[in-house]
Amino acid sequence: MNSQASYPWAIAYVSAVLETDNARMVNKIAEAIAAIEERLDSRIDVDEAESAAIASAHESLKLLYAERLEHLDEPDAKKAKGAST
Repeated sequence: MNSQASYPWAIAYVSAVLETDNARMVNKIAEAIAAIEERLDSRIDVDEAESAAIASAHESLKLLYAERLEHLDEPDAKKAKGAST
């Protein structure tokens, strides 16, 4: 299996990556991470190619979160600035 698309967890991963609605993306990323963790917890061995695909997918999900959603966790800068004046 060389293609990420052929791994069971990849469906959730691709769904998260292709999601354009930030509100839905949070759940999609969580679902993808859960699918990856479920795969890692399974009794079936993860070969070297899948291990590399999982590492790549996990890094991509972290980056996606940081680029698109991290600001959702931060207080609104305008409100914070207005409260201090």
